[in-house]
Amino acid sequence: MGFEIIFRESFFELSAVLSYMTNSEPKDTEQSGDAGSMRVPRAAVTLREQATDILRQAIIDQRFLPGEHLVERELCELLGVSRTSVREALRHLESENLIQMIPHKGPVVASLGFEEARNIYEVRAALEGLAGELFAKKATQAQIDRLCRIANEIMAAANDPNPQTVLEIKSRFYQALFEGAQNDECARVIQSLNTRVWLLRRMSLVSPGRSKTMMHEVNRITNAAKARDATEMRAACMAHVESASHIVLPQLQQSEEEAAQ
Repeated sequence: MGFEIIFRESFFELSAVLSYMTNSEPKDTEQSGDAGSMRVPRAAVTLREQATDILRQAIIDQRFLPGEHLVERELCELLGVSRTSVREALRHLESENLIQMIPHKGPVVASLGFEEARNIYEVRAALEGLAGELFAKKATQAQIDRLCRIANEIMAAANDPNPQTVLEIKSRFYQALFEGAQNDECARVIQSLNTRVWLLRRMSLVSPGRSKTMMHEVNRITNAAKARDATEMRAACMAHVESASHIVLPQLQQSEEEAAQ
């Protein structure tokens, strides 16, 4: 089966993701092509931005696997955009550490290794712990209520078979957390890690039994927020990150050990 056919089939659900990311209504088939197509619809968002969003999501969803060579010509055909747009998208994803440019080979999907993941978890624990403490001290009642409402959405979607559903809700949860913390520098630093954090978050969510543990941890965070207990809020946010790391890091370490054999 050819490259394009494989990915047109496997990206059947990607049109909904694109609609979510671009805040646009789904296009009819005359405008956007087949439902399973990766072709970029013409919208207010630039073609480069749309191509970047689709490729980023494809990497997060592991449609393109770590170490896989990305051929510009094939991406142009799949996305329905020019080589210039594809190259700009790849350069942007390289800046997010999702793509590596290999001499004499070109762009390949970056691998997230054990050491890098451990470093990210350590930074996340520190930053999210700080954000939690600041949230308890600074958040308005409206911001606390919003955090709790989103937490309820997480609980309701926890057993959804599609991890994308929970990932999108959790993204809003963290956005609410950092907004309530009212520290732009803290938010800016975590923003620079967002895509790789999303990858790690997806790995932990698909692990058996994680949903139940996650619900308990999120509930602990919101209880601390409602009580405005800064110490408990910091501890709850850090524990949530560390719990995820205990699931993902052993998997990455095992993968590296097996690859080295």
